[in-house]
Amino acid sequence: MPKQVKFDRTRNTAFFRHGSLYDVYPRNKQVSLYEDRAVAYCATQIVSDGIVYDLLNEADVDRIPVPLFTASKGGIGITGTLDYLLRMCAANLRQNPNRDIAYKVYKKAMELMRHSGTFWSEADYLRMVEWYYEDGRFEEGDEMEAYIRSNSKKDQFANILEHFELVEFLSHSGACCETCAIYSGRVYSVSGRHPLFPKLPDVFKRYGCAHLGCDIDILPYMGRGYVEFKGVEVPIETAMQRPYRDDRTASDIATYKENKETLGKSDERLQKIKEYHKLRYLLPDLAPKSLSAYSRMRNANTAKFLNLKQAALAKGIVIASAPPRPEHAIIADTPTPISALVVATAPVVDTVPVQVVNPVPVEVSAPTGSTQPKYGIWIVLAVLLPSVFAWVVGTVNARPQQKTGIGIYTAVIGALLFYVLPMLATSPDSMVGNIVTGTILFIPLFGAPAIYALYKGINGKRK
Repeated sequence: MPKQVKFDRTRNTAFFRHGSLYDVYPRNKQVSLYEDRAVAYCATQIVSDGIVYDLLNEADVDRIPVPLFTASKGGIGITGTLDYLLRMCAANLRQNPNRDIAYKVYKKAMELMRHSGTFWSEADYLRMVEWYYEDGRFEEGDEMEAYIRSNSKKDQFANILEHFELVEFLSHSGACCETCAIYSGRVYSVSGRHPLFPKLPDVFKRYGCAHLGCDIDILPYMGRGYVEFKGVEVPIETAMQRPYRDDRTASDIATYKENKETLGKSDERLQKIKEYHKLRYLLPDLAPKSLSAYSRMRNANTAKFLNLKQAALAKGIVIASAPPRPEHAIIADTPTPISALVVATAPVVDTVPVQVVNPVPVEVSAPTGSTQPKYGIWIVLAVLLPSVFAWVVGTVNARPQQKTGIGIYTAVIGALLFYVLPMLATSPDSMVGNIVTGTILFIPLFGAPAIYALYKGINGKRK
């Protein structure tokens, strides 16, 4: 077992509980923790759930475990999460003569990023690629870029799968390809056990997307009763009854192309960064003094740039536009294109009943039996039992001519407190949540007084 690191009071320290920052050292008590968070950004040691870790020691950085982010309460928000703070610390550690420690800390941050609940973008992961190129470590940079391009969607989605059972597919303004258009604007069950929603296709679980270059957003479904489809909140029943086909308009397709161009500009920026740093290391006498200067001459295609391009080619540096992102390259181990499988399993029709909501690859089996909730008997009992109890209690002390009226009144009140009101306050699908909420309301508001009244009534009859 590794030796426990001792707390060093001479170093900036950040304290975390369940992945959330709750203190720093040294602490300026005159300002809030949020205002004092810069101390954490410059930390060289952290205390996570009571254990000290030295950020200047690679072996110690490796020992930092993934905290239980879901148990975190309070804190200062995203800028106070352990994954965010490690990214900031890594950036500051690049000033250290041993830059390997900065890479180690950033890799640990990337490990935590997939578990924290924060939806990091691909660009957040690619920052490390820029670092490798800035330091002249081109092969490592290429390897890291290839890994991130293949796994960032998967890591982002794994983060969601870890915390949620229901997910929704968003295309916002309808800006997605024809394959993703079939899946967008709908809700899926990760486990496939939900009675109303179809099982999430396994291809999304493995890769976080339907195809390479997929731009659709997959987010947790919070049971709001609607989903976002083309920028509009659509009732969930309506969304799930849409035909399973590419229903994009000409405007949607145009927006999709614009978004692809925006992504292309982001890729082009990284391409320029990689080219510039290669030139800086391999052709130091010809390379411009700054990245911005190189970007300007490249965009203007000046004579000086053309000469530089020829000299670079002689050194094996190919200056060219960033390769386009694959648009319809279905993932290799999916034997048949997803769009074809959708057509095979769910023919295009004008309307699709809510019960038939599984337009997914053949490998995904549809829910068996009825798609309606199977716990109807429990709902009946949840309403009936407190109602009967309330009837009995309400009629104990009542006069004979009042028993019927008071009994009905108390039975209705008991049912409302125990199930109906909680159902309206939460989600109709959440039976367990409703019963728990109902119990919390029923016992103090009705149960305790009712039991007391029952006791008094029985004693009164004995006398």
